[in-house]
Amino acid sequence: TLIELLVTVSLVAVMLAFAAPSFTAFQRNAALRSTAGNFMSAVTLARSEAMRRGINVYLVPTTAQDWSKGWTVYADLNWNQTLETSDDAVLTQAPAIDPMVTIATTSQAMQFSDGSSRYLMFNGGGYPRTNAGTPATGAIEFRVEGSSDTRRRVLVTGAGRIRLCDPAKDSSS
Repeated sequence: TLIELLVTVSLVAVMLAFAAPSFTAFQRNAALRSTAGNFMSAVTLARSEAMRRGINVYLVPTTAQDWSKGWTVYADLNWNQTLETSDDAVLTQAPAIDPMVTIATTSQAMQFSDGSSRYLMFNGGGYPRTNAGTPATGAIEFRVEGSSDTRRRVLVTGAGRIRLCDPAKDSSS
């Protein structure tokens, strides 16, 4: 009957009103975890390919100095510290990150920079180094506003250890 239909539609509307905010938070959390996981996978690929090939492998922002536009992992076959698609082997490229996710610019999230450019380079031994050859450490932090999981940080130590953490729950990050 019409009354039963109206009651059913009303109940569904009330249930959707309660479910919509949690679905939005779920979407944000999923975007955050996916972005951070994808970045960590790129870092892991760069390190493993550097050791496998015995040469420098770079992880660089795809566009200028902005990690949010995506990133590229390449093997520097001509040893010139610059991506040249005709000479170097592009191993993977990631598209721009989800618009819900931002990259933190705090001092704890150093974003893998030597001061003039952003990059992460692993030498043939799997150790992160600067272009000058000195040991490098760094972190990049991804954030989402309005979700229960607000931050994820990808850390790389000077020994090449790579890990993903929630800085709010991990005091060692």
